[in-house]
Amino acid sequence: MTGRVTFKGNPVPMGNVYIEPDASQGNKGPQCRSSIIKGVFTSRPEFGSVSGPVTVDVEGSEQPSDKEFPVPLFPRYTFKTEIPKGKATLDIVVPEDAGKPKR
Repeated sequence: MTGRVTFKGNPVPMGNVYIEPDASQGNKGPQCRSSIIKGVFTSRPEFGSVSGPVTVDVEGSEQPSDKEFPVPLFPRYTFKTEIPKGKATLDIVVPEDAGKPKR
């Protein structure tokens, strides 16, 4: 699994993508975690995500400069999608309102 992650039209500098089978849709298997580096994530083939219905969680941060820890760009963004069988690409566009507090 590979893909790009953008927020407000820009690549997400760093973070993580978690892909988990959607058990509510009867899908099973291991969770996959991939690091985002300069807007791109790639899972290792032996740790790739399952196909079928999945839940995707995205965490994105600014690249730290003089700070000890990265600054989050948005709260964890979660959505559901379908992953096709075989080598898959998943481009993720985090909506701009993901960074706004919910009321």
